[in-house]
Amino acid sequence: MKDGFEGAKRDVKEAARLGYYKLTSEMQSRSSYLIPDSKRFPVLVAEFSYQDKGELISSWLYMTGFRNQIIKLRVSHFTADKDLADPIHQNFLKAVANLLEQATGSQARKPTVP
Repeated sequence: MKDGFEGAKRDVKEAARLGYYKLTSEMQSRSSYLIPDSKRFPVLVAEFSYQDKGELISSWLYMTGFRNQIIKLRVSHFTADKDLADPIHQNFLKAVANLLEQATGSQARKPTVP
């Protein structure tokens, strides 16, 4: 899964190199959970920001394992809308964790970040 995560981060950087948007921050990677307070569903996370058509956008890339497959999520919102978007972002992650939990009845394997 680590290789897939690194590949997804390279894809983001490649899109910026090709001019689709301009990265405005370095990617910060870490291990976390979809629901950090309850330690539900470990994920690898990359957080970064970019500029698209003059708008600053905050973005997160999440990756976890599920039934020998990889699940990749990308959540982005206008940075200026942080107060409105953050609760929606967190509710989305909780909904994904609930779906995974219903499908498996257990937690996914814990990934590691190099």
